[in-house]
Amino acid sequence: MRAIAALLLTAAFSAANAQDYPAKAVTIIVPFPAGGPTDQVARVLAAKFSGKLGQPFVVENVSGGNTIIATGRVARAAPDGYTLLLHNLQISANVGLYATKLPYDTERDLTPVGFINRNPLVLVGRKALPPNTLGELIAYMRKGSLNFAHPGAGTTGYITTALFLQEAKLEAVLVPYRGAAPALQDMIGNHVDLFFTTPQSVLPLIAAGHIKAYGVTAKESYASSRSSTGTRCSHRRRRRRRRSKS
Repeated sequence: MRAIAALLLTAAFSAANAQDYPAKAVTIIVPFPAGGPTDQVARVLAAKFSGKLGQPFVVENVSGGNTIIATGRVARAAPDGYTLLLHNLQISANVGLYATKLPYDTERDLTPVGFINRNPLVLVGRKALPPNTLGELIAYMRKGSLNFAHPGAGTTGYITTALFLQEAKLEAVLVPYRGAAPALQDMIGNHVDLFFTTPQSVLPLIAAGHIKAYGVTAKESYASSRSSTGTRCSHRRRRRRRRSKS
């Protein structure tokens, strides 16, 4: 699991509605709390869309229910493009997790508008943890269990956490949160130990020394940032050698 993707969707939409779109305010539903990575992306999009299209784009956070509440609201909305959903890969995971229990048909009731972005995930920990590197962290976890925050079953963070624990042959207590923002608040308060989340959520916190960075789910460097202990959150990008022209 190397990256988390963001997708923009709407209720099943007819092209006939698009001629004078938008003629009024548009709502972007985010299925996570304010302040998290999906919310941050939504607010950047809303500002850009408002400036480009001349109508207000308003972000509304509808968290809870493993994102099913927010997704269901958009699926039941009028199919006119005025209620949008900014989601991530969990929308696909929920189909496998809940199958016929979902109060909507993802493929039938929602129309994809566009692919927004792709991010790696960063493994971060509370600053009071003794380990300063990923190797030290794994060794430390073999001696005793730590707790791992995650934004709900089926999320990219949850799947990445499960894969990490499986590959490292470790055990941990999984603690669900409504999103990244409350999880990081608890991490700063030393209430939760570890968390996989997006770089934009944590780079300022890492730079300020509020949390530690242990690794990034990417082959190449996402950003150059150090925790207060000097731990890089990514590896150096490999430099390609230029071939001399003959």
